[in-house]
Amino acid sequence: MTVKQEYDYMKSELRIWNKRSNWDETRYLYRIEHHSKKAKTEFLRLLNKDFMDMNFDIEHKIITVEKFNKLHKVWNDCSVSISNMNIF
Repeated sequence: MTVKQEYDYMKSELRIWNKRSNWDETRYLYRIEHHSKKAKTEFLRLLNKDFMDMNFDIEHKIITVEKFNKLHKVWNDCSVSISNMNIF
């Protein structure tokens, strides 16, 4: 599985987990399979791109504040998961 595929899968899993808990304050952590510095850099690049896209969408009123909050919750869970990656 490529880093992009793993990142997309992580986001979908985190979305499902948050939806089940009705977007409460529960923090979720996804265990990432890739363990190289290059993979972590790629995950961070994808995470930053999502952050820029979310901010653009909210600034131009493409998405609602509620949708932004849900995206931000998933983004935050992704961020914590990436920071907890072990690099060999």
